[in-house]
Amino acid sequence: TANCFMVAPGGGFCFDPLAYQSDGTEKTNETLKGWCQQQGGGIVKVKLLWQTKEDGDIGEPVMGIVNSAEDHTNIVDIKRTDGTAVGQNPVTDKGQCRIYCRVAPGTTGGSGVIAAYDSSDNILWSWHVWVTDYHPDATGNVDVQEPLTKRKLKFTYGNHPDQRPMMDRNLGAMAGYTGVPPSDVEKFKTHGFHYQWGRKDPYPSSYSNRPITEVTLPSPIEEPIVGIMSLYRPDGVKFLPFDPGVDATATYRTAYQNPLNIYKQKDVHKWITDRDNAYINAWNSPKTVHDPCPAGWRVAQIENYLSLFSNADQAVKGEGQGANVQNSNTLGKDGGMVLAYDKNKQKTTYVRFTGYYYLNTQFYYIGTAALIWCGNKLANSDKGESVSYFRITSTASTKADIVLSGHEREAIPLRCIQEKD
Repeated sequence: TANCFMVAPGGGFCFDPLAYQSDGTEKTNETLKGWCQQQGGGIVKVKLLWQTKEDGDIGEPVMGIVNSAEDHTNIVDIKRTDGTAVGQNPVTDKGQCRIYCRVAPGTTGGSGVIAAYDSSDNILWSWHVWVTDYHPDATGNVDVQEPLTKRKLKFTYGNHPDQRPMMDRNLGAMAGYTGVPPSDVEKFKTHGFHYQWGRKDPYPSSYSNRPITEVTLPSPIEEPIVGIMSLYRPDGVKFLPFDPGVDATATYRTAYQNPLNIYKQKDVHKWITDRDNAYINAWNSPKTVHDPCPAGWRVAQIENYLSLFSNADQAVKGEGQGANVQNSNTLGKDGGMVLAYDKNKQKTTYVRFTGYYYLNTQFYYIGTAALIWCGNKLANSDKGESVSYFRITSTASTKADIVLSGHEREAIPLRCIQEKD
């Protein structure tokens, strides 16, 4: 059990909503358990919250079309293990129920989110369903190139400690490439989703079938806009609004009750109200309940990106950083960076310039820059300026660096690395 489930089109899975896996061990989600055991709490139903279509605003909805506005049981359902009705006997602890999910067959993949609700229709928790044929093994400390559906990358360049393989794509991406994708739409398929640091909830990236560089964002986004991946309601037809710039901070509970909100209070660099130890370690190792990666994977740390720098002795706080770029003369046209990662510089990964949500009203730098979160423990600073990310750009002379003073409220992509050998 994790906050993200990888499932092939037409496939299904079941899970205990109050369990999560960390380093191969099943644990209780004490955060969700605490919310469930408060007055009026407990899971009484599950529903499909949103889904994407196969190719942006065209193609089929990847989760399917629900039976009705209230009946989503053809896609997601919940059953108590003791056979009693969940509506009369809410779920409050691990082992009491299973959630069953099945996704539409015949699509090329995409994403959706399913959610568990209490009796007051508040969301208690939600889970990302990554509909994809991509299924790398979460064990085996080796580089895998074929088949493509199993590809994972073991970074070995430089004088760095051994590390486990990473996925070949951003979390939630529809495609991963080792070289430059063959078309504009394929480049956008490599984007995946964006995440506020320390949160599990995915947010749409930019998406287009032609080159674009920026998008102006209303707040909230109430109708489809050119250049941003659309989210669709459970009927697979109607657009689902989301807000990329809520002018407020939030607790974890408020944030998880509102997984369609990106919290970005003006002039405040953190999104969370209570910056406690649970938050500071949210994406650190061992994996916690706030990690957005699938079971067996966790958010990659700063150290996991050092092999992408040309300096074999690159340090986390090193200066004069340059990247192992293999396409330096065509970065603008390619819309991303082909980076060598093995000792002989023969194996590569394509990292797309996704751009990112800038302040509250823009999505900037599409095709020219990318920021990728690192999960390292945060410093004890209340300003929200101590988060780390790996940055690549087509314009800077060094092409890549590690930023150690990023703003925690930003929503940017990430990659997942294996937890175990």
